[in-house]
Amino acid sequence: MTKTVLIGCGNNGRKIAASGIDIVGFCDLSIDRAEELAKKYGGEAYSDYRKMIAEKTPDAAFVCTPPYCTDEILMFAVHSGISFMTETPVTRQDGKGKDIAEKIREKGITAAVYSELYYSRLMRVIRGFCKKYQVVQADAEIITPPPAEFWKRDGDLSGGILTEKGTDILWTALNLFGEIKNVSAVSSRGFVTGIADYSTDDCFSAVITFSKNTILNLTLGSYGTADDGLKLRLYAYGKRLELSGGEIKVYGETFDPGKTKKMLHAGEEIPDEVCADCLVYRNDDITPARAFINALESGKTDSLESYSYEDGLRVTELVREINRKTVSI
Repeated sequence: MTKTVLIGCGNNGRKIAASGIDIVGFCDLSIDRAEELAKKYGGEAYSDYRKMIAEKTPDAAFVCTPPYCTDEILMFAVHSGISFMTETPVTRQDGKGKDIAEKIREKGITAAVYSELYYSRLMRVIRGFCKKYQVVQADAEIITPPPAEFWKRDGDLSGGILTEKGTDILWTALNLFGEIKNVSAVSSRGFVTGIADYSTDDCFSAVITFSKNTILNLTLGSYGTADDGLKLRLYAYGKRLELSGGEIKVYGETFDPGKTKKMLHAGEEIPDEVCADCLVYRNDDITPARAFINALESGKTDSLESYSYEDGLRVTELVREINRKTVSI
């Protein structure tokens, strides 16, 4: 069994803790948060990740910390020979990420990026749709309430709204639609008021074209009343895929139960529900954390290489490039 520790006991840390994984140590600057999870799931609470790693000697770590302090933690984990899964953006400092990537190669450890979509069954459905059809246009949207965390309210600490909300979307788009050919992006701020120390954009909108001639309309906002997660729509000729609330609906397709074996052999997914106008696919219970541990324990880490630390570094640099080209209004 893989001995695992968790560094950062915020929202994603709590999701990982609830994944049924054996976690021997929980670390957070707020010892109360670490103790809460340790009491609930077993393990020991720490406020110093160095002490936790020295005492627990883990095989792997989940690093769910704000981007402005992630580099130091990841470098320590790599020097300790610990495989890890971390959030995006994987780095906030020029040069630091490349140093970490070099050490990862030198140590031969596994380093993956946390993504609730990328390792899921829903991503397999999306890949199958894009392989089967030419996607002409895609619409991706994440609208949430204004951020509660102090570092997300500070554009310098978070990297801005595109970095904080759009990094995973861009990596998914790169894998589905090819390289970026052109970007036109705008951002604005000033709509959200009455929040102390708020210094980041309220909304971001971009039209991005890719080498497979797909046009992505990307909309991000921090002015909503509820966090409904990612909403994604893919359009092909006579076909449409819609992702919302952990469920996919595909319009314009039919399903023949007699072809089940052929579909499975082709890597396609069997729908959970066949409606009059669409096929419905629901997510499985394989969380990113479980996918990471399964890959480490089986030795089949190829499934993680499609979103490795170096991939996370690449898309983080692309986000920076887009940010430099974004027009503020």
